[in-house]
Amino acid sequence: LKDTLLASLDDRLCHSEELKILLSATLLDPRFKERLFSKTDTLKEAKAAVVAHITETDASTSISAPEEEVSPGTILLDEEEAEEEVEEELTTSKAAETEFQLYLPEKHAARTMDPVEFWRINATRFPLLSTAARLVLCAPPTSADSERIFLAFESIVSDKRASLTCDHVETITFLNVN
Repeated sequence: LKDTLLASLDDRLCHSEELKILLSATLLDPRFKERLFSKTDTLKEAKAAVVAHITETDASTSISAPEEEVSPGTILLDEEEAEEEVEEELTTSKAAETEFQLYLPEKHAARTMDPVEFWRINATRFPLLSTAARLVLCAPPTSADSERIFLAFESIVSDKRASLTCDHVETITFLNVN
């Protein structure tokens, strides 16, 4: 059973370093930071994913002007605005890198500390990273789905069904929940 569980976990989690949201969440969790990354390339990917979250947030909060008739002068202004946006993104990524340089060398937070509370306290020191952390580390508003799965699992696994294999339990649970 132990080997089966380990193999199942390995199979499910072997691609976890490819998911950008998991990379961002791990990097922004002050209890772990870079501790769980197996490769330096993965750490770079995580930083890039956090910068992408920050850039997306900045882009979604900016207000776009209503569309007007296009004249030759407007095209020049649009090109200037595009250049300013690229420059802004570079500035944002440089600022985020500066915050990373201050954040990563700091001592890891205690395992019992709430990461959201850490970012609330340090929002003035790390404004860009705290914004990204609020997006990435937020909990889902309800746990109904997970509770439903555990209830289904409890009704399947019992003393009378102790000889079920992990694969059978997983299949039966999947069928009951879906």
